[in-house]
Amino acid sequence: ALYSFKVNMNTRDDYNRNPLHDACWTAAPEFELVDLLLRKAPHQLVMQDVRGYTPFDYIRAETNGKWLRFLWERRAILRPLEKPNNDEISTASVLASLRK
Repeated sequence: ALYSFKVNMNTRDDYNRNPLHDACWTAAPEFELVDLLLRKAPHQLVMQDVRGYTPFDYIRAETNGKWLRFLWERRAILRPLEKPNNDEISTASVLASLRK
């Protein structure tokens, strides 16, 4: 829906949160939206808000299993690049952070 309306997916709020922060914040995961954001704006995974939190820091503990399954199914698009730098993230590090 966002993509078909040409919405700017790189917008930020007053707390420097991006759309992926908001998608992870919800009580019930909106995986269709998250999938779109991961495919069109994957850099949002590692962007921090003013508190220093990345989007996955806002995931509710009771939804960790659903998130693990969702991310595992998308592991091909979450793989690190050949020469990773500080702005890139690997599937293993995402999954490890959710297991905490």
